[in-house]
Amino acid sequence: MALLAGVLYISPLLLAIKRAAAQEHSKEELEAERQRLYAMLDGMPAMVNLTGPDFSLRFGNRFFREIYGDWKGKNCFELLAGRTEPGAACPLLKVFETGASVEMEWTDAPRQRTYQMYYYPLTDPDGTPLALTLGIDITGRKQMEENLKEQEREHRLLVRAIPAVVFKGYADWSIDFFDNEIETLTGYHQQEFASRRLKWSDLILEEDLAGAKLAFVKALKEDGRFIREYRIRTKDGRILWIEARGQIVFRADGQIDHVTGVLYEVGERRATREALLLSESRLAKAQQLAHLGYYEFNLQSGEMIWSEELYRICGVDKGSFVPSLEASWSLAHPEDEARVRDGMKRALAGERPFSQVSRIVRPNGAIRYVHSRAEMVLDGQGRPWRLVGMAQDITERRIAEMRLRESEAHFRAVFERAALGIGLIDLEGRFLSANKALHEMLGYGEEELRDKPLTDITHADDRMKTLELFRELISGRRDPYPLEMRYRRKNGQYIWCRVTASLVLDSEGQPLHAVGMAEDITQRKQAETQLQESEEKLRHLASRLMSAQEDERKRISRELHDELGQSLLVLKLQAREIEKGLEEQRLQEECQGMLNNLGQVVDKVRRLSHDLSPMILEDLGLSAALQHLIGEFSKHNQLECDFREIDIDDLFPQEAQVAIYRIFQECLTNIGKHSQATRMRVAIDKGLDRVFFLIRDNGKGYSPTARRRGQGLGLVAMEERARMVGGHLTLQSREGEGASISFEIPYSSQKH
Repeated sequence: MALLAGVLYISPLLLAIKRAAAQEHSKEELEAERQRLYAMLDGMPAMVNLTGPDFSLRFGNRFFREIYGDWKGKNCFELLAGRTEPGAACPLLKVFETGASVEMEWTDAPRQRTYQMYYYPLTDPDGTPLALTLGIDITGRKQMEENLKEQEREHRLLVRAIPAVVFKGYADWSIDFFDNEIETLTGYHQQEFASRRLKWSDLILEEDLAGAKLAFVKALKEDGRFIREYRIRTKDGRILWIEARGQIVFRADGQIDHVTGVLYEVGERRATREALLLSESRLAKAQQLAHLGYYEFNLQSGEMIWSEELYRICGVDKGSFVPSLEASWSLAHPEDEARVRDGMKRALAGERPFSQVSRIVRPNGAIRYVHSRAEMVLDGQGRPWRLVGMAQDITERRIAEMRLRESEAHFRAVFERAALGIGLIDLEGRFLSANKALHEMLGYGEEELRDKPLTDITHADDRMKTLELFRELISGRRDPYPLEMRYRRKNGQYIWCRVTASLVLDSEGQPLHAVGMAEDITQRKQAETQLQESEEKLRHLASRLMSAQEDERKRISRELHDELGQSLLVLKLQAREIEKGLEEQRLQEECQGMLNNLGQVVDKVRRLSHDLSPMILEDLGLSAALQHLIGEFSKHNQLECDFREIDIDDLFPQEAQVAIYRIFQECLTNIGKHSQATRMRVAIDKGLDRVFFLIRDNGKGYSPTARRRGQGLGLVAMEERARMVGGHLTLQSREGEGASISFEIPYSSQKH
């Protein structure tokens, strides 16, 4: 400001000099006037000199002298520019030639100074033309301008480098942007906001705008700073998450001047944050599922940090319990506390990592088993910094291990004392171990049996079956199975054993080995063989008896039919002749009654003869015989019968036909005597190699205990007849719901 005042001051001075030169003065007066001029110029706060038309320096003020030294007898271009003559662009040429003033910047390169130069035409009091040169040092100002330009350049580079959009906004949500990065973010050009055609609030989603404004109002009431996340809609319709960070700038009167801040696109960060929160949630869940807690102890601050799961493991409340080493040790079981303290102190001293299984006592008295590990973390200088550790609640595993040991002890006791032979077999089929009972059963010692293949002691006829079943068992394709097979004792004798084999799996579900339990059933098998032989003999005897019975029935049937039946018929004819000769009514009636009785006796003898040996079976075949039998039974017992008939005459030999007929006969007899049925159904179906028979009634049925009380001999006879011809018979009945007898007789091997 002082320099500018000096410049303003020189203008009236120049006018005064011109007026003085125009007047008549003595030489002394002119010199005095000149010295006053020099004195005034010497006091100017700028570099000042006077130059004559020959470019010789006539005066230099004190600033000029301080910079350039003694000027007397020198030309300006020689002193100032180091030249021998003035340059073509020398401003003094223009001043002397045109009489006009010149203003310019000039840099004194050797001295690294810059001046604002003013060149004015001037007339010496003696009338000689002069040039007044005024140089104001603007080096500082130029440096400030350069610094300012550099700062502006760096500021713009910084703004471009920030991953955000820098803005200057106002209370009405209008906004200015320092660059066009806003177009990259939103699709709208910087000018659309600068022209106030578009406000920032126009981009914020309606559901988020109220919250954004509320954050601004809250900042007004506090320190003016605000941070808010909200969504905007871009020009192409995309939805972006934005974080606005800003500062409200107030005027001296407390009113809002402007708002400055930055806008970040935080969609990816939000996704990362949400993923981090999800990861932390999963980690916390994993720690909870694994019963794994985390802790840190800072050696410098003495601060200790626990994870949420560790509070849960220890059963303490996070709000009231302050974690520390002493507090942690106080939770240890009295019997374990000294060991825990010693191990932790060694870890803190850097001697060795901490790793112990110990018990803690919860505030409610519950005891938990915890496996804790911790080790020291060093800082950048290799000094102990913090102790980091994990604590896992292994109570359930510990209890399971103790129970497993108890179970193993119990198993070993059972294994050794069991009356059954027990052997452990590896996956290759070799003996791992065996109990005393199995050693005695096979006659081998412990060392003799160990590593012996199971197939070495298995009967040759059972060996392939044993291998097949064992492979299926260890491959998981077969469940535990019972099996009866023969094993060779050490003395060469074979014994029968009932073996139950099962697979033992490890903790990961992989096969470990097999367990076989063997019961010596040699005596039982011998008894079964003897019983089977006895049953075969009995069945053979029963078959002979039934054959003899059928023969006897045929004989009796023929005698009844041929002798008794004929005799009764003759007697009936004779009685009829006698009736014709009687005249008395009473005698005729008595004779007629006798004839009726004789007729009934003849029918009964005929039916008895038929029942004993149905001649129709031999004469007309099985189908006709069954149809006649069922028809006569329905008629005699007044039963409604549904009978589906097919031709089966050529399927069975005579022996099978008789057996089928007798089964039907016995079944119908039982229905007639015991069932109290009103309806029955008979079905015969032919299969590929057998015929299926069904007889069902709606009678009263009977309980399954009736046969056990000795009331099922007829059923036994039917079952035996079916078995004798290779068939099978089944009875189904429930008390009050009728009965159903079904049987099947094969015909392929018996077909004619």
